[in-house]
Amino acid sequence: MQCLLRSPFARVAGLERLNGMFALAIYSRRDRTLILGRDRLGIKLLCYAALPDRAAFASEIKGLLPLLTRVSEISPEALARFFEIGFSSGAKTILQGIRKLEPGTALVIDASLKPRQITYWSALDIQPRAMRIKEVCEGLDPLFDQVLREHMRSDVPFGLFLSGGLDSGILMTRLLRWGNAQLRTFSVGYAGADAGGRACGGSSGHWAEPFLPRGQSEGPGRSGRRGGFMPDDAVQRGSANPTDARLRVPTAMRTD
Repeated sequence: MQCLLRSPFARVAGLERLNGMFALAIYSRRDRTLILGRDRLGIKLLCYAALPDRAAFASEIKGLLPLLTRVSEISPEALARFFEIGFSSGAKTILQGIRKLEPGTALVIDASLKPRQITYWSALDIQPRAMRIKEVCEGLDPLFDQVLREHMRSDVPFGLFLSGGLDSGILMTRLLRWGNAQLRTFSVGYAGADAGGRACGGSSGHWAEPFLPRGQSEGPGRSGRRGGFMPDDAVQRGSANPTDARLRVPTAMRTD
C-alpha cells in the first residue's frame, strides 16, 4: 500500500494494483486531499454527497441522509431506470444529491471541495484475444482455483451461501475437495416455501442452515436465524438480498 500514500496522483494510480473487491477512502492531511476509490466491478458500494461546506461519503445512502441540508427529492432519471431494468445504474441514486462512485473509478476532492473523477480501469480497455475453446477451458480451471484460494485467506472461520444454483454448488464441491469438511453453509428460506426447514447443498449430502428474513415464521422444522433488510436504493433483484446479515460466521462467500 506504500504506492497509495506518496501523493494524490500516486494514490489514484495505485488502485490499479489492488486485487479484489473494495471501497476505500484515503485522506492526506498534508495535501488536504481526499481520495475515494471503488473496485473494478463495483461490488462494494460507495456513496457520496457534495455539501456546501464539506464532502461526505458512506457505504450506504442512509448514512448520508442526516447530513443533507434539505429533504432529498426522488431522481426522475434513476426512477425511470429502475422501471426499465429493475435497479438504478450508473452514478445516480434514487435520491437527488447523493451519487454513487462508479466502478473502476476514483474521486479526488481537494480543499476547494470540487470533486474530480478519474477512471483507473474500464472493461472497454481490455483487448480481446482469439482463443480456442480448449485453451479457454485449460486456463479457466487454474484461474478459478487461484481466485477461490485467495478468498479463503482469513483469520476467522468462513462459510458459503447456497442459492441452489450451479455456481454455489461448484464452489462448495471445490472447497470440500480441499479438505474443508467442517464448512458452514447457509441458504435463505421464506415462510410457506416448499423447500422445508433445511436445504441440501449438492450431491455430497452437505446440509445448509436456513436463514429466515425478519418477520418470517419459522414453522415446523424451521430453525433458521432471523435478519432484516431495508434497501437504500431502488432495486428489484434477488441478488441484492443481504443474505450475509446477522450470521455467526464472521466471513462468508457469495456468488453474485
